[in-house]
Amino acid sequence: MVGLVERSLEDGGTVWEYRYTGVSSPMLLPITEAWCIEYTLLFDPQQVLRYWLRKDCGQSLDLNSASANELRTLPGLRGVDVSRIIAGRPYQSRDELLTREIVPQPGR
Repeated sequence: MVGLVERSLEDGGTVWEYRYTGVSSPMLLPITEAWCIEYTLLFDPQQVLRYWLRKDCGQSLDLNSASANELRTLPGLRGVDVSRIIAGRPYQSRDELLTREIVPQPGR
């Protein structure tokens, strides 16, 4: 069971309580009874928002002019992908990386 509940604090602030309760499968514990796990996570939505707004998203790269070293800094690219990107230039849009099968589809 998962729940998200707003809770007021004594100082007038508000936090959100995320509660997860999971019951282990009786199939995993055939000899003993099922057991229960519960934890609560408290967070302030304003603090979370401020954190993500401060987070640096990095610079965008031009696929047509970026060096191999710059392309290697992109998450999820392998060395072979970098070589294929450079060999397949120029690109009109980043979608061409998938439609021209320069890089594999996500999840493959």
